[in-house]
Amino acid sequence: MRDITATLVDLAVKGYLTIQQSEESQMLGLMHHKDYIFQMKKPATSWTDVRPHEVEMLTGLFDGGQRDSVKLSELRNSFYVNLPVIRERIFDALIGDGYYLHRPDIFVAVFGARLLSDVTGPSAIVSGVATAAIIVGFGWFMPARTITGARAYEKVLGFEDFLRHTESDQIARIVKTPEMFEKFLPYAMALHVESNWAKAFSGIAMQPPQWYRGS
Repeated sequence: MRDITATLVDLAVKGYLTIQQSEESQMLGLMHHKDYIFQMKKPATSWTDVRPHEVEMLTGLFDGGQRDSVKLSELRNSFYVNLPVIRERIFDALIGDGYYLHRPDIFVAVFGARLLSDVTGPSAIVSGVATAAIIVGFGWFMPARTITGARAYEKVLGFEDFLRHTESDQIARIVKTPEMFEKFLPYAMALHVESNWAKAFSGIAMQPPQWYRGS
């Protein structure tokens, strides 16, 4: 879900939608309910400029372009059905871009099931499927990643280190602008270092972004 949130912000930064925070009072003002409204800014005909998993995400948010806005609260019981397709598109892209030779999650689950079957019999296939969530964790360490994928992964780790060490002299010498903050914010969110990234820009004055309305 962290990747979903980061992608949502990234699409907003790129102008495909806006995020508006809303707050409603309940019980005579004693309670306040916070919600978020996603407003579509680019029609479905212009979604050809984004990656397939982003198209699926926009499709899930705005019903394929049939509605212009939607509340987060309205998505809680429906958007989850889009997650498997989004996941499929991401893995397809990883393979299509040459980062993996095959799907690491499927490969490791099947490999684990076969290994257990060889050791304890056919009934272990059921156990292999049941424990796929544990086995799949090893997928990222299996030799499925190509040389291109390994190099890309090294760059990601380097970029994460750059975003994390915001107090270093290297980032201190960079000219910080609101545009730079917004551009890399989704990546910082995906890598779980958004607090560090925000801290690096705490000393400059920035207007509220065009894609976000709220406190």
